[in-house]
Amino acid sequence: MRHLYKPQPLVLLLSTLLVLVACKKNSSSAGPAPVTEPISIAAAKPGDTIVIKGKNFSAVAANNTVTFNGVTATIVSATATELRVVIPAGATSGAVKVTVNGVTTEVGTLVLSPLTLYYIKENTNDNAPEQLVAIDPSNGQETLIATLTDIADYAIPDILYLAATNEVINYNDSGTALMKINVTTKQASSVRLAGSGPKVRFERLVTDKNGQLYAVETDNNDANNFTEKLVEVDPQTGGVTAVKTLAHNDYINWNSLVYLSSSNEIAGMVDGGRLFKLNLSTKDTSSALLANTDYISLSDLVADKQGNLIAYKIDLTNSPNNVAQFVQVNPVTGAQSVITTLSDYNAFHGALCFLPERTEIAGIWNYNSLYRFNVSSKISLALLPLTTQTNISYVKVTHN
Repeated sequence: MRHLYKPQPLVLLLSTLLVLVACKKNSSSAGPAPVTEPISIAAAKPGDTIVIKGKNFSAVAANNTVTFNGVTATIVSATATELRVVIPAGATSGAVKVTVNGVTTEVGTLVLSPLTLYYIKENTNDNAPEQLVAIDPSNGQETLIATLTDIADYAIPDILYLAATNEVINYNDSGTALMKINVTTKQASSVRLAGSGPKVRFERLVTDKNGQLYAVETDNNDANNFTEKLVEVDPQTGGVTAVKTLAHNDYINWNSLVYLSSSNEIAGMVDGGRLFKLNLSTKDTSSALLANTDYISLSDLVADKQGNLIAYKIDLTNSPNNVAQFVQVNPVTGAQSVITTLSDYNAFHGALCFLPERTEIAGIWNYNSLYRFNVSSKISLALLPLTTQTNISYVKVTHN
């Protein structure tokens, strides 16, 4: 019995070595730790899509995990060097972490801001300047951001929020410069647009999925050769790069511009009866007929992040029983399907936007109440009065 008992220390030693080798193999199989670049965006909110760059990510999205202060995000796409991620609805400010094959790296800390609407507020009783105000959509609470002293009525439809710099932008009175207001610091600045002048001005503003800014440049230097261009704009330097010169008959008040992510197109309305589109990849233009009567018009386009297009439609063919609706528009054929019928055909006046995080359309109802409609549930939320003063109007909207 003593002879059989003696080998046990050797067995224990061999077992220990095998365990250590197995642990070493498991450790090495985890692969190299993900390496990330710092987050460069100035502001973000739940529902936004951000890009995390670095290396050692998995090209299989499911093999990566991204958390925002502990809340797991949805990864839209993945490569070895880039993760495109949607910030989850329940996320709060805090650490952003990436885990790949069991190895976690902290990207940095991201401050998330609540969903905020930004409106132009007008006083119609006197010559008081317009104001840029922030409105909390949950309770209607209003905060003054800035008083606007060099803004023209024609430019008001182009109010736009830039996430990269946390600014609301617009044009100056002459359409020759961008007016920028940081919504956190409330600091105002401006930058002159290259090539602008007495007869060259800029209208409309829209961004693509990467935050690139686009505008419409109008050149009336030659009355017999009036030209329109879609241009890329650098909001920091005012630099302008032509995307495409539009044929003269293409421009008939091309307005309410939106970006369609599914086709990489900028779309807009032409005289309320035609949808005009420009593909940013191919530079081709196309159009679709939306209405063939002067009594039916579509306006105030909004689009979700999937490229679904929604328009505000007014039908005056059965006056006085006029009808207003939200309709989903097929951007290729122009076919329309009714989402909901509204109780007042004249309720909105160019003050609609789409809130991707909530799948909602938000707007100002009859100039002074906040209106919200959930596209998924097709339920209108109760109107939220913003003011009782008849001389105050809220017009034109963007959101962070």
